[in-house]
Amino acid sequence: MLKNPLLKTATQVALLSLGGLTFSSLILLQGCAPLIVGGVTATSIAVATDRRTTGTVLDDKAMELKALNALNKQADLWRHSHLSVAAYNSRILLVGQTPNPDYKRQAEEALMTIGRIRHLHNELTIGKPLSLMDRSRDSWITTQVKTSLIAEKNLRSRNIKVLTENNIVYLMGLLTPEEEATAVDIASHIRGVEKVVKLFDRATAD
Repeated sequence: MLKNPLLKTATQVALLSLGGLTFSSLILLQGCAPLIVGGVTATSIAVATDRRTTGTVLDDKAMELKALNALNKQADLWRHSHLSVAAYNSRILLVGQTPNPDYKRQAEEALMTIGRIRHLHNELTIGKPLSLMDRSRDSWITTQVKTSLIAEKNLRSRNIKVLTENNIVYLMGLLTPEEEATAVDIASHIRGVEKVVKLFDRATAD
């Protein structure tokens, strides 16, 4: 049973969406309703500029929620660890801290049960969970990286997902070689970043 009622509700909605809910309903799970701009929703614009298919975008969102659900069911693991997941183009990234190698293996096994994962990147480290201050610092770094990526006019930032854990920035996306190099360079120059890990899929130029 999920102990977090918000997580439980979000997971239930995501699973129902696969049976017919609209794309904008899934967007609402992330706390941002589509913005109407000149008769076209911001959600529609986001999908139009994403190199993934609409189906893959939906699958990735549902995959993240299923992953959190699967980890939450491992009561001891969830209680003693700090876990974060991200999904992009059917890849799953797992980051955080857990007390021992057995928990790390348990987390990976739990995620593999959700299916349709093309590749699982288990980047959990063995150790105590980060403090609230450390997590706040990571959130600040993520915001700075995203802002800098958006400001780069030659980069389609919507094709890049950013996750920061313990000063390490993880970049996921569907990019050309030139875009990859630009994104990594931008992220590596953000204050506080100790390392950039790229988990990209290769795209052809538009």
